Amino acid sequence: MSSDADRNRPPLISVAICTRNRARLLSGAVESVLSQLDTKTQLTIIDNGSTDDTPALLAGFARRNPMVRSYQEPRLGIGHARNSAMVNSPGDWVLFLDDDDTAEAGWLAAYRSFLESPPSANIAVVGGRIIPNYETTPPRWWTKGDGGLDLGPLPRRFESRAGPWSCNAAYRRDAVQKIGGFNPSLGRKGAFYGAHEESDVYIRLLEAGYEAWYLPEARILHLIQAERLRAAWHCRTEYAQGRSAAIMRGARYPSPTSHLFFSLRHTVVGVLHIILLILATVVTLPFGHGRRSIRSLTRALRKAGFIRQLWANQFNPERRL
Repeated sequence: MSSDADRNRPPLISVAICTRNRARLLSGAVESVLSQLDTKTQLTIIDNGSTDDTPALLAGFARRNPMVRSYQEPRLGIGHARNSAMVNSPGDWVLFLDDDDTAEAGWLAAYRSFLESPPSANIAVVGGRIIPNYETTPPRWWTKGDGGLDLGPLPRRFESRAGPWSCNAAYRRDAVQKIGGFNPSLGRKGAFYGAHEESDVYIRLLEAGYEAWYLPEARILHLIQAERLRAAWHCRTEYAQGRSAAIMRGARYPSPTSHLFFSLRHTVVGVLHIILLILATVVTLPFGHGRRSIRSLTRALRKAGFIRQLWANQFNPERRL
C-alpha cells in the first residue's frame, strides 16, 4: 500500500501544450497524448487568447478526461504561455509538445523511464527526436534534415549551444523557475511561434550549471506547414531571430557605455558581412537549385535584424533587461 506521502507527492511529469488559434490542428496533438496518460500524469493546455473554436474544444477534452486541465493566458506570446504552463502544471518536470505536432507511441513512456533513473542528478532539460512531417513537398532548395532533430540512436548529453527544441522537451520546473522562466520579450511582435525563448532558457540553464540531454526514443512528428516551405517565411523568421539574438546578447551589457561599444563593434563587422552575404546570394543563385543563395540571404537578414535591434536596445535600455 502506498503511504500518504506517496499519494501527496507531485507527479513526475506533466505534459503541456500551449496553443493559439490552432483548433484545426490541436485535436491531433491532444489525442496523441491522451492514450499515453496514466492516472498520475496531467495534460495542461494553455490557451493564449484564442479567438477560434479552441475554448469549446478544450472544454470537450476536459469533460472526456479528468486528467486534462486548461488555463487562459491573456498576455500574448509563447514565452508568457510557457511560463503559465510552468505555474499551472503540478509535475516535477513539464514536458512540452507543440499544438501542431503529434507524439508517437511510447513518447511519454520514454521520458518517464529516463527521468525515473536519470544518468545525472544535474539534468534540467531533456529533448527528444523530431521527425519532419511535411504538409506539402519541400521545394528543391530545401535541405534534407531541415525541420527535424536527430542526433543518432543513443541518449547523449548536448555538448553545444544548440540544444533541444521546446516542441519536444521536458524541463525541470524548479530549475526553470530558479533562472527566472522563459523571457517573453524574445517573441516576434504579433507572433505566437518562431521565438528565441527556447534558446535563451537553454543557455541560461547551461550557464547556471545544469545539463541537457537528448532522448532519441521520445519521438514526435513535427508538422512543417506549406507556409514554412516558402523562402519569404524563412526571410521574415531569420530577421526576427536576429532581433531576438540581439536582445539576448545585449542583456550581457547593461550599462549604456558597454552596450554602445558592443553595438558599434558588431555593426561595423556585421555590415561588412552582410555585403559579402548579398554578393554570395547573387553569385550562387544559379547553382544547387538556389540552396546556397537562400542560405546566404537568410543569414544576411538575420544579421540585419541583429544590428537593427542592437540600436533599438541602445535607445530603449529596458529592452536590455
